[in-house]
Amino acid sequence: MTHIKTIIRIDKTIHKTDKKTGETKEINTISFAISNFKDNAKFFHDLGLKHWKVETMHFHKDKSLCEDLHTANINPMTMTILRSFVINILHLNKVKSIKNQLLENRWDLDTTLSLLLGISF
Repeated sequence: MTHIKTIIRIDKTIHKTDKKTGETKEINTISFAISNFKDNAKFFHDLGLKHWKVETMHFHKDKSLCEDLHTANINPMTMTILRSFVINILHLNKVKSIKNQLLENRWDLDTTLSLLLGISF
């Protein structure tokens, strides 16, 4: 156990609103993290925030844009960059629900092809 240098206590308060009743609940959680180096609390706080910013972007890309289901064989990086553009544009426009916004504004393949090619299906 000599490699453990820091134990970090994380107190978190989450405000969750029930969509049906409108009731807001406050949920308090306590968790612990272990580190093999020493630093101050601000460093660990900033490190956690940086990590979750990346995870939040991946969550939106996977859940709203189904990125993990995509099987691009040629240059898959292009698609992930385009997905990032879409999410960033929605964030800049202060969209409350990225998934709902995408679902409300999506086109199916037949409609898209007919508009692009002028062909009815």
